[in-house]
Amino acid sequence: MNIKRETWQDRTGLPVWVGRYRNSHNLPHWHYECELFYVEKGSIEVFCERKTYLVKAGESFFIDSRQVHCMHAATKDTTVAMIVFESGVTGFFAHGSTLACPLLGDRYDVYGLFCTLRSELEKKEKLYEGHTALLVSQLMMEVFRNEETKPPESSPTAERFRSLLNEMEQKFEFFDLGEAAAYMGMNPSYFSRLFHKQTRMTFSHYLNFIKVQKAVDLLQKDPSLTVTEVAIQSGFNTIRNFNRIFRAYTGYTPKELPENFLLVNEMSDRDDDSADPTLYECTLLESSDPAEANKSPSAV
Repeated sequence: MNIKRETWQDRTGLPVWVGRYRNSHNLPHWHYECELFYVEKGSIEVFCERKTYLVKAGESFFIDSRQVHCMHAATKDTTVAMIVFESGVTGFFAHGSTLACPLLGDRYDVYGLFCTLRSELEKKEKLYEGHTALLVSQLMMEVFRNEETKPPESSPTAERFRSLLNEMEQKFEFFDLGEAAAYMGMNPSYFSRLFHKQTRMTFSHYLNFIKVQKAVDLLQKDPSLTVTEVAIQSGFNTIRNFNRIFRAYTGYTPKELPENFLLVNEMSDRDDDSADPTLYECTLLESSDPAEANKSPSAV
């Protein structure tokens, strides 16, 4: 499941966070913070604002605030160095503009910045919070000076769609295609096409993944729950439907689910009948957040 990066700043109280991931995958999502990452090894496919990019080893990519995006590592050993920072770090010079092409290639020393930030955040010397923000700002100013920019794409539909993703994440049990279409003020057929265009997956695939992730979380947190209780709390209307979809997405029945199982989405543009979700173990290799650094590697 996608990491809730919209909450990381509240947790750390810092304007900049860094970390490294192996085999990163996540669902389409958005957040107020910006992401700048460098591919150390392998390659990763990024779907950002309705376009798909392949970022190879040695290349960097920038995801601006509020942009709907998701990632899909091409190989299990793909490793990325990630810098997450609050949008105000670039806001004072970007003036609302964004990059015309977020793929930065190898034109900037993003990995060097990552290493410097990692050291600064580890040492915590005087004024390190402001210094890390300044370092990010300096590199991003170089990027915005040299790369083509454009005004941000903003519309009532885009704002409503981002709101829908947040609502579904929190209140998935109340949504089906009809409810989601009504939330957007659209007929179901038009909404289905819009959803696929925005996320590169079908609405049902997205919703089922959220429900199965909830079921996995429930099973791991409270093994005493019955399958029926898990199905109901996960938003499924019948046990038969729950068992079928759960097995299709995890490869296991609810009772067979291994301990510490990680469910990570396969980004697929196929419909649910032809999709064959594959399990990937996505690991957080390191983090500048002490709360995360002391934990075992986790899925994102």
